[in-house]
Amino acid sequence: MTISAAEVYINPSTTIYPNSTTNVTMGQYRGHPARFTEKRQLNFHSRAGIDVHATPRTQVILRRAHESPRHIPVAGIYQTGNALGSRTFLVEAPYDYTQLEGHIISILNADAILSLFKQATEIVVDLHSKNLVHGSIMAESFVVNSSGNLYLSQFEDMRIEDPNSPFRPIGGPAVGAMAFMAPELLDSLRGDGVASLSKATDIYALGCLGFQLFSKSEPFQKYTGLSGNLAIAQVKLITAVVDRHERPERFAGAENIWNTLEACWAPDPASRPSASDLLRRLTSVG
Repeated sequence: MTISAAEVYINPSTTIYPNSTTNVTMGQYRGHPARFTEKRQLNFHSRAGIDVHATPRTQVILRRAHESPRHIPVAGIYQTGNALGSRTFLVEAPYDYTQLEGHIISILNADAILSLFKQATEIVVDLHSKNLVHGSIMAESFVVNSSGNLYLSQFEDMRIEDPNSPFRPIGGPAVGAMAFMAPELLDSLRGDGVASLSKATDIYALGCLGFQLFSKSEPFQKYTGLSGNLAIAQVKLITAVVDRHERPERFAGAENIWNTLEACWAPDPASRPSASDLLRRLTSVG
């Protein structure tokens, strides 16, 4: 699981910062394209007693225990020496993919979009069959290869489903990520966080992903796109979804697709379809 310095090359000029706690850098592992992900230890981590450097190791163990051909491959952990600050990277290789967000912009064929949504649902069916929940399903969590096949690429929140494990995101999620959260999770953000990640919260998010794919816009943009105070945008979104039962706005498209997505957004988690049921519905569409 541990990778030596001789096996890697990291290109610092490629580093991006997808969120406040993560660095992502491209490079090579044993001559193959690789993605290096590093978590940054911030003050709120320390106050909560969280060692973010342990997170990659935990993720590698979980991912290897539940490997799937539709997950991007994980190579292991690379840790620099003390002279470089003892940094810890999760290494994924070979990594030669395109982010789903960028890929869908150029797709005009509705059948191709439906195929991507089916593939995403198949990936979730596989997770749920292993009693895993993903926890953060959105376009950012998927990539496509050169053949247009979909792969799961984000695993930070993946875990064994446990109704007794409260959902308490440390530091608070970004408002864009909140747009994919089920009402019970959003409600927990303004309370004591007693809700847990579940198969039903995954299904709600999967419906939002379907909306994003077919409409080519993120859900609840009238809230997530608000400029100014981020906290106000978060409160407006929570109030709209939890208290007013708002859902993503209707887009022009097939009625059966829209009805399928609406089923994923049922207020009662028990009323949402299972991933297998959702896949059957999508298969019957075309």
